[in-house]
Parts: sequence; structure tokens; C-alpha cells
Amino acid sequence: MEKYSQDIMEDCRQRLGLEKNDTSKDNIIMEWSKSRVLNEVTAWNGLIGFGDTIVKWVESICEINLED
Repeated sequence: MEKYSQDIMEDCRQRLGLEKNDTSKDNIIMEWSKSRVLNEVTAWNGLIGFGDTIVKWVESICEINLED
């Protein structure tokens, strides 16, 4: 079922107030858009509100298009 790495899932779980190994809401996380996952992970790691900015940086630097 896991679409994302263990580290990403743990960050998302903790962002929801769960323990990092509590898989009870993984189905909810898996319904999130990729943008939401990125925003939740960056917020959990102290980069609140920077998800969209990071996507723009990566797209510009790597000359790629990151879409959902």
C-alpha cells in the first residue's frame, strides 16, 4: 500500500498527531495530493509554507515539470 518512502510516511503520520509507526491513518495520507504530502512533510520539518516554493525551485533548477 505504501506509495511513499517510510520517512515520508512517518513525517505525515506525525503531522497528523500520530506516532511515526502508527499506520491507522495511512489510507487518508494516501488520498492526499502529492502537493499536500509535500506541504505536510516540509511543514513537519520546519519549512512551513514552503512546499510550493520548493517545487518551483526544483522545476527551475532541474528544468522539469512536477505535476500531481
